[in-house]
Amino acid sequence: IVRIKEGSRVRSEVKNSNSIINKMSLRSFASRTYCTHAGGAIRYLLRSHQVGALSSFSSLGNDSKMMMMMTTTTKTTTTTTTTTQRHYSVTYRKEEQEKEDPSALIPPSMDMAKSMATGLSQMDNTTLTTIAALGHHEAGCEVLRRHIMAVDNLSYADACVQYEEIAKTNRGTLNIETVPYLIGISLGMIGAFGALPMVFDLTTALWFNDAYVTTDIPEPRDLETKLEVGSWTWNWMEPPLGTFSFVLLCLQYARGQIQNLGLHPYTSMVRRRRAERLADRYPQYSSEVLKQFSYSDRLIG
Repeated sequence: IVRIKEGSRVRSEVKNSNSIINKMSLRSFASRTYCTHAGGAIRYLLRSHQVGALSSFSSLGNDSKMMMMMTTTTKTTTTTTTTTQRHYSVTYRKEEQEKEDPSALIPPSMDMAKSMATGLSQMDNTTLTTIAALGHHEAGCEVLRRHIMAVDNLSYADACVQYEEIAKTNRGTLNIETVPYLIGISLGMIGAFGALPMVFDLTTALWFNDAYVTTDIPEPRDLETKLEVGSWTWNWMEPPLGTFSFVLLCLQYARGQIQNLGLHPYTSMVRRRRAERLADRYPQYSSEVLKQFSYSDRLIG
């Protein structure tokens, strides 16, 4: 069954390919002088292995044959040109390579390699501020240097000098706040290395027993090895070591719950106060840039 619509190409729908009526309708349609539609019908018959289409093609006039051949040649040339352009396109080659092997390495171009930034000072402002917002301290330093250049109208070298002064001021405002950290470090080191001789060294154990414990001393034959000394000293070393370990565990748990509530422990409080003092010290610069730099910087120089 062939349906012809005005101003559009022929749309053929064959409900039964074995029907003799459908075959004869297409052959009679190919005998007309509408070369474009006849060419489409003949191509359909050829694809359907209908040899009788050749006789229909021969029955057309010479002008119709030539126009039909020109139409077919034009379509073939257009398809070939399009395929050739896609074949030599870089995007097409990359797509084909990804289809073959999605994990294949696609090498960068020479222009891309030459334009790559090799340091933070060569990055653009958008990339630099994005990295600094993620907590990268060196990126925050570079943002501060460029901000100093813009505000004070200085060269990059002079801005670096001003930056060093700001960094020195930032780290010099924590003389008192860092004392708890220093005390904690000292106690931790003393406890770590002092517990070993307190448990396994006989001389230290005898001195500590005479000064603080005053328990009975075992026979000399029961203190000949380090493990025998440890089994004796563990009678009084186990309570303090176990208690201190449990206290530290509870403090760590409490700190974790404080963070879950969104509250700031001591370290965050110290960093926040230091950033506020630095912003008040240099009001000519952006407080956000100074606070971001100060918060990501280390507490002690």
